[in-house]
Amino acid sequence: MKRKDPILWVSMLLRRYFNGQADEAEKNIIENWNPENIKKRFPANPLQVQEGCRRVKENIFHSLDMGEHDVISHKKPQRARITTIYKYSAIAAILLLVLGTGLYLSFVDNHDKSEEFRLAYSELIYYETTFSEIKKMTLSDGSVIYLNGGSKLGIKESEFDKQKREVWLVDGEAFFDVAQNQEKPFIIYSKDMQVEVKGTSFNVKAYSELKEQSVSVRSGKVEVSNAQQMLGILTANEQINYSDNHFTRRHCDYQNAMAWIDGGIVLENASVEEFAIRLKQKFNISLIGYEDILPGKQLNAIFNNGTSLKEIMDNVCALYNVKYKIKDKEVLIYQ
Repeated sequence: MKRKDPILWVSMLLRRYFNGQADEAEKNIIENWNPENIKKRFPANPLQVQEGCRRVKENIFHSLDMGEHDVISHKKPQRARITTIYKYSAIAAILLLVLGTGLYLSFVDNHDKSEEFRLAYSELIYYETTFSEIKKMTLSDGSVIYLNGGSKLGIKESEFDKQKREVWLVDGEAFFDVAQNQEKPFIIYSKDMQVEVKGTSFNVKAYSELKEQSVSVRSGKVEVSNAQQMLGILTANEQINYSDNHFTRRHCDYQNAMAWIDGGIVLENASVEEFAIRLKQKFNISLIGYEDILPGKQLNAIFNNGTSLKEIMDNVCALYNVKYKIKDKEVLIYQ
């Protein structure tokens, strides 16, 4: 059967199946179709998926010359038949999503992250860190995750490591050392990106306070995508920076990207907002006043573990010819 028009093709396939006219290949398509086997996945939020399913369902019912009420208004003696029709109409709707777009949409959030995750994935279990702690986690598949301060990670533990391994970096930063498994991809969803690997180690930075997200690779290959396209396949010492639907790819030193694990602070073309996050993580102190004093500045500096707050502020303020004052749990920047 030629697949010229997706809606027509699925409609004819269903008619042939229900009328007993389908050949073995066509029966196999209906009975063994599994969305998890679709290799190419891109993120969409629950509202986008809901609207897409609604439109596809309307098309499939129209093409089958039946209304939605025809599925639910039959009498009880036909119940088994009704259930089958409803089941395969639902399958057809999902098939059309795949055929019409070439994508299998996975729920990830793009706006109100934690709330959409709770709605879409009621079984997600969340792991969070305070700003002053770093948490090491070992997952059931043997993968190791380091969560930086002020971060939040979600895992659907009931489904993890069955057909694939999925985690949601809701906010913050994490380093992943993924156990090798070619049969079960490891997928990380962040606010605007999807990262997929089979076994490798890399750092993902996706703070809600920052416009830019980044993926930096220590070893192996890492596939990075957004909702529209693949951004690239990275190897060791490569990095993708993503912001406002634009991305750059560059060489990096992976040790700088993961320096936070050992208590260091590395700023590479970092915004002042990121500098404020690093100070909060390292010293549990808030940077204030910088919005008007250092707007749009990019910072480049490396501070090893053990460097005091005073040393850091002395260096940064000397570089930008500004002053600072430390009081209680705040650092005030001023001219």
